[in-house]
Amino acid sequence: MSKRNPTSLEKPVTFNAEGQQILGVLHLPQSASPCPAVLFFHGFTGSKHETHRLFVITARKLARRGIASLRFDFRGAGDSAGDFSQMSLSSMLQDARSALDFLQGQQQIEPRLIGLLGYSLGGLVAQLFLPEARNVRCCVLWAPVCDPRAAVARKASGGQTAKLVLHGVVDLDGWPVGRRLVVEMQTARPLKKVIRSTAPILLLHGDQDESVPLSDSQSCLRALQTAGREASLKIIRDAGHTFDALPLQEELINATVDWFQRHLTAGR
Repeated sequence: MSKRNPTSLEKPVTFNAEGQQILGVLHLPQSASPCPAVLFFHGFTGSKHETHRLFVITARKLARRGIASLRFDFRGAGDSAGDFSQMSLSSMLQDARSALDFLQGQQQIEPRLIGLLGYSLGGLVAQLFLPEARNVRCCVLWAPVCDPRAAVARKASGGQTAKLVLHGVVDLDGWPVGRRLVVEMQTARPLKKVIRSTAPILLLHGDQDESVPLSDSQSCLRALQTAGREASLKIIRDAGHTFDALPLQEELINATVDWFQRHLTAGR
């Protein structure tokens, strides 16, 4: 009985942000190094594997195309240190910086060929991070939050807002959401940030998304095109926020991997 040849090496990794440990998984292709890589940002209440293991499947498919990747848990999520109530856009941006530094410091990685993949709230983090992200060549955003003020309004009732002011933490479907995240969501302006990046961006969004409306990605596309940036929007028909059908997931992942292959490996 023959053994199946692995297409990639997957190994748990740790690094620190502000003295706290972050856990992740580094995917390395079997192809010659140094190779391009993609850094993944998960969504609100998500983790490094994401719903339906979409991040795992995408990372493995990237590896088969010769592209490495790093999936990690933001502090307060998954297996990383920290408390969920302390998570904020500022803390996630610091985690993103630490993750990018860690990824670019790996000897198997070509530090000048990095892509970003952000899902939902992770898509918001990616937009805020792109202008400062050194050597990031391209980006894919899945159902990204582009109007964070509206996102807060959709989630929080008047009673929850009062509790947040009084206690500093509100119970949102069993998740302890802290004041700092809410305040930063209400003041963040991702579209003003993302247009400062020259990285080509692909937006992927379901037309049945009830958590983050398609109009968020449409607004982002308009802002990028008005600024003269390379950007595309692919609408995935009949898809909700979590892409709850195998054909929808396949469409999402194939478009993602093709975009990264085009922008990270062409001409190598």
